[in-house]
Amino acid sequence: MRDGLTIIDTDTHVWPSVEVLKRYADQALLDRWDAELAHYERRVELPLTYGDPDGPWTNLSIE
Repeated sequence: MRDGLTIIDTDTHVWPSVEVLKRYADQALLDRWDAELAHYERRVELPLTYGDPDGPWTNLSIE
């Protein structure tokens, strides 16, 4: 919160992992996941000096 306003970061410096998205996705999205989104999944591994998470995670990327 800043100056009484809630600040929400929307410029993609922070993005949820696929693991988080799947945890909160509704069944309709999960039913379509493999056909529509699985080919965009990319495993990410960063040095532990970055702080979080503890191990590799998956994100969605068009690259």
